[in-house]
Parts: sequence; C-alpha cells; structure tokens
Amino acid sequence: MPIYEFVCDCGGSFEVRCPISTEAAVCPKCGAQAPRVYSSSFSIHVVPTYSEACEETDQMMRKGKISMGSPLIRQGLQEE
Repeated sequence: MPIYEFVCDCGGSFEVRCPISTEAAVCPKCGAQAPRVYSSSFSIHVVPTYSEACEETDQMMRKGKISMGSPLIRQGLQEE
C-alpha cells in the first residue's frame, strides 16, 4: 500500500499508508479531516556514477577549486 502526504488547516503535515482512493485522513494533531496533497511535480535525487564523480573532481581540480591536498581528495584516496 502506498504512503501519501496530508496537510491540515492547523498546520500539521503527516503521512499515512492508505489506498489510492483515500482523499482525506484524520490529523493526529487536531483530529480534523486533512486533505491529501497532490504534488504538481516530483523530484528525484540522482547519485552520480563513479566515472561522473571522477570527471566532476577532475573539472574542479582544473578550475583550481580543489587540489590533491584537499581533505576530500585525501579522504577518497584513503578509502581506496
């Protein structure tokens, strides 16, 4: 069963696992019926591939934004 977000007039925002046909749910904050929120768009966090991350690091090094002495670079080298 999917999880949907609901927002109440009292300012409460909560999620409920319910059927797709559910239009409102009881607000745990005030007890009123809160309508389901319909997003106009959705976003997704895309994790870069290893080669994309390496290319981004190379570009930052070329632009002088980071160097081999950077703590982030040293950390990455230690993890290998």
